[in-house]
Amino acid sequence: SKNQKAKERKKKKIKNLCQNNGKKKRLGHIIKIKSNKKQIKSLKPKKKKKKKKKKKKKKKNKQTKISTTRK
Repeated sequence: SKNQKAKERKKKKIKNLCQNNGKKKRLGHIIKIKSNKKQIKSLKPKKKKKKKKKKKKKKKNKQTKISTTRK
């Protein structure tokens, strides 16, 4: 429980610093503070995965291609 309390304290500290600097960042990221020139690393860095967008293939207009051999 001692470790848990320390973790909670650290989280609170980071949250407060976020609010003071007007930065809406998720906990778990490194927050740089210009005034104190300190870097606070939180307990577990959380990263959001970006979804890849699938590109749609354009369908070629087949009517424009008329073969001249067939008549």
